[in-house]
Amino acid sequence: MFSSSVSERTFLVPILAVVATQLLFIHSVASVNDTNAYLYHKCLEKDGKYKSKSLYEKNLNSLISNTSVKDYLYGVYGYRPDTVYMVIQCRGDSYGSKCDTCLSTAYSELRKRCPMNKGAIVWFDRCLLRISPTTFINEMDLKNKFYMYNMKKVRDPASFNAKTKALLTKLTKEATRKGSERSPAQEYYEPGDMKLDGKMKLYGMVQCTRLIWNTDCKKCLDTIIGELPNCCDGKEGGRVVSGSCNFRMENISQRVYTRKTSTVSNTSVKDYLDGVYGYRPDTVYMVIQCRGDAYGSRCDTCLSTAYSELRKRCPMNKGAIVWFDQCLLRISPTTFINEMDLKNKFYMYNMKKVRDPASFNAKTKALLTKLTKEATRKGSERSPAQEYYEPGDMKLDGKMKLYGMVQCTRLIWNTDCKKCLDTIIGELPNCCDGKEGGRVVSGSCNFRYEIYPFLDSTQR
Repeated sequence: MFSSSVSERTFLVPILAVVATQLLFIHSVASVNDTNAYLYHKCLEKDGKYKSKSLYEKNLNSLISNTSVKDYLYGVYGYRPDTVYMVIQCRGDSYGSKCDTCLSTAYSELRKRCPMNKGAIVWFDRCLLRISPTTFINEMDLKNKFYMYNMKKVRDPASFNAKTKALLTKLTKEATRKGSERSPAQEYYEPGDMKLDGKMKLYGMVQCTRLIWNTDCKKCLDTIIGELPNCCDGKEGGRVVSGSCNFRMENISQRVYTRKTSTVSNTSVKDYLDGVYGYRPDTVYMVIQCRGDAYGSRCDTCLSTAYSELRKRCPMNKGAIVWFDQCLLRISPTTFINEMDLKNKFYMYNMKKVRDPASFNAKTKALLTKLTKEATRKGSERSPAQEYYEPGDMKLDGKMKLYGMVQCTRLIWNTDCKKCLDTIIGELPNCCDGKEGGRVVSGSCNFRYEIYPFLDSTQR
């Protein structure tokens, strides 16, 4: 079961989303993704909770602090009933220091998202980390599972689906081939590609944890590949990820343009900036908009991270947008100031539903509408960083609260900000009907709501 505690849930589309002409994820076969984005977590409530400063917590901390990993590690620490079991499995191209760093990042995230849970799993692009009070070695885990997909569809779904299945099946065969000469880091892991029409290629990757047997690895991969119609029918990219195996496929097109980089390299930003550099026909227009609670050095850092990511994910594209939790970065060869952008849009939602969807939906809409009114209220006394931004909460039944946030870029007028937010709030039934959390994000505005606090309250 999913956690009912106040811990962040998963979304069916990635937290990081990029729009060029399409959403792209894989940069190359050799390195499926150069980032280490958080993907999803699951708090295993059936395993119970431990108390602060308990022996279980001490054993858990000792296990992690005494662990250095190069590619994979299964560890056990302590005596019953306070034994801690752990596995860290890194992606086949993320070994050595990258894997060790991912362990530290994943453990820190696990403690934040599943506080005091004895059992939990967290997935990042580069690694999986699981902790448990009971052993799970040699157990194939298909219960703890999620999928992510690219929202854009291909032109010929039937042909693309067949080629996708063929590629992933081929990679599965190679990954589980007995006696193959490969390093331990590459065991149960296989990347590859397939030529499509024209210059296009389909890139794929399959992997299993080394906790399970070869035969179970094949069974696990065959099972999740069988879910392609449910996950990614006709989609340009997608993945199915479980506790024992995962696959990912993407379709990337390369475009050749030149672009000056001086706009970004000469830019320092505190909360928002729109910039122009160069002369026609080589002018570059740019906007960086940080979330209202992420100003100062965090905003400046987000700009650097976002630009680096944009270059990797949309190489040579004159126009592109990248969204991070704390900022949006857009570049273009033409001006887009004062233009409300609702075309470049995506949504994300929590897979778990509330008990009373009708009541929860009404309260969610009421909260977001109220926040929109405050965010667009003329003459309000707020700092520039807070302009067109409003966080807030609403009491639910018992001790529960609903937390929300709305924001527009400062590229558009006050009236357009309200229109933009009203439009995406109107998409709540399509995005997040009865879901515990969700967001709709466009090029000009976004909202998010959760049943746990997700903003930095010290920055308000």
